[in-house]
Amino acid sequence: DEVRHELARRYLAQGVQPKSIAALLGYNSLSAFHHAFRRWTGTTPAQFSQSAGFSCDLGSLTPSI
Repeated sequence: DEVRHELARRYLAQGVQPKSIAALLGYNSLSAFHHAFRRWTGTTPAQFSQSAGFSCDLGSLTPSI
């Protein structure tokens, strides 16, 4: 679980789409990944991405302007 947490944070910081991260980390749905990420961090993947300089919309990341 700790490894998945760290990898998820790194992937999000690099701009990888949450849907892709869910698949890479072995989650069977985007919803399951969101639930785990929120349990780990207290925030959603979108909130984390925004704090890293990205914005998340419907499972994809785009640079914030």
